[in-house]
Amino acid sequence: MPHTLPAPCHWLLFSDGGCALYWHRSNVGLVEPRDGKWCTLVQWRGRMLYATAGFKAQGMRWVERWVAASCERDGLPRKPREARRRLH
Repeated sequence: MPHTLPAPCHWLLFSDGGCALYWHRSNVGLVEPRDGKWCTLVQWRGRMLYATAGFKAQGMRWVERWVAASCERDGLPRKPREARRRLH
């Protein structure tokens, strides 16, 4: 069964070719070029996972699949808390 990303997820593309996966407004995944390889990072529920990929699309798929599988297994995390302005 193919994994699909939850609706609050979206990719942000960088000018250097890298990209970041965001959950609402929090960065949960990163794919960036480094020494001729594509390095990936997933930060999810207090865990940090690293991997390398041969090309950018492969790294993006790995991050997407990991996040989607984690959501299916553990359920969706709550939306990150927004900073609230104090009223005096």
